[in-house]
Amino acid sequence: MPNTTSHKYPNWRTIVFAELQRDRQNWFAYRLSRPTREQLIEDLGIISLSRFSLRGSIESSGKKDWLLTAQLKCRVMVECRLTLNPFPIPLNIKIVRKFISNSNLLLPNQDNSIPEDETMELLTPTFDLSNLVRETLFLEVPDYPTNKGSNFDSSFNDKEREAHETIERDNPFAALVKGNPEIVKPT
Repeated sequence: MPNTTSHKYPNWRTIVFAELQRDRQNWFAYRLSRPTREQLIEDLGIISLSRFSLRGSIESSGKKDWLLTAQLKCRVMVECRLTLNPFPIPLNIKIVRKFISNSNLLLPNQDNSIPEDETMELLTPTFDLSNLVRETLFLEVPDYPTNKGSNFDSSFNDKEREAHETIERDNPFAALVKGNPEIVKPT
């Protein structure tokens, strides 16, 4: 990405495709509002979201289509699922979206074995950047984060298992026969 100056990356919330210039790259930046940040933290189940930056450009691709390329950088603070201690996860994600006007290209073709392109979206009059951020973070933030070097303390379970193994137990089928004399033993 080029030099980041305020006039190079004007802040946008929504992309209005009719207002874009087809003959050049349209640079943009997106800032999280406080309510949006708080909602993302709650929805993602994370502790905090900091150092957020989304910058990129949109340029024409053919006569009617558009190509969005952006870089999302942030730091999310999550809770380790093993130790319950907080730890940071830095994210640096390249985002590519192709906005296409031909809806037939989005439908999987029966005769075609090429996998569906997940970067393609149907061109609509506007595109909300907060939805792009939300989708990207939901895909990138791990559901069960584990800090490197974290180990589950199983000492309590080990003691319980040792005590349980010292108790002699009958075969479960023999216990059934003892409890119900009507069960006939096979000969």
